Amino acid sequence: MANFSKSVLMVCMLILASCNKDPIQYSFEGTITENTSSAPLADVNVDIKQLEVNNSVSTTLYDDAGTAVTDANGFYSMTFERKKVSQFKVALRKSGFFKKDVEISAGDISSENTNVLNYEMDAKSWVNFDIENTGLSDPGDEFLIILYTYRTGCTECASEDYNYFYGDVDTNFKIATTAGSYFKFTYSQVGVNSYTDSVYLTPFDTVNYVINY
Repeated sequence: MANFSKSVLMVCMLILASCNKDPIQYSFEGTITENTSSAPLADVNVDIKQLEVNNSVSTTLYDDAGTAVTDANGFYSMTFERKKVSQFKVALRKSGFFKKDVEISAGDISSENTNVLNYEMDAKSWVNFDIENTGLSDPGDEFLIILYTYRTGCTECASEDYNYFYGDVDTNFKIATTAGSYFKFTYSQVGVNSYTDSVYLTPFDTVNYVINY
């Protein structure tokens, strides 16, 4: 009888130990740097989101899973409880830089080892074309700016190569694009003249390019 009681006690202890077992977790770490200089970026908000799987069906909206902010060395780390998911998204946000979102299949993420995810972020720069009519105004004027290398996909970005302005053109055309490179363009008063030029894009600065016609 005593042996039976001991056996029951051991089984209960094993069950209790099993119930108190630490949950399986995901661990992430990495370094965020600036794209042109490879300098570490501090104060980057790193958010990891996930698509959970319920009844073998993946959700369509990402849920927040973990968050961190990079230190002075651009380093971040986070740990959160593992759930059944189909995909992760790493979202990087920092003022003065373009947003970066990276989607990763859950099959590429380990729950046994720390997942090291290093990324670069692109600094913003702006070009402002200040088009000024210094001659006789003509409602039939047609002005064209052709962009050769530019960034797309943001609210401040350009959306097309050819940008037309009609009538008595006296306006500003400002766009954001990736810093740390030369920005090439052609401007033309259609049917009259055409010029090609380029400017260097310094991070976080705006190049004001005046065009008189």
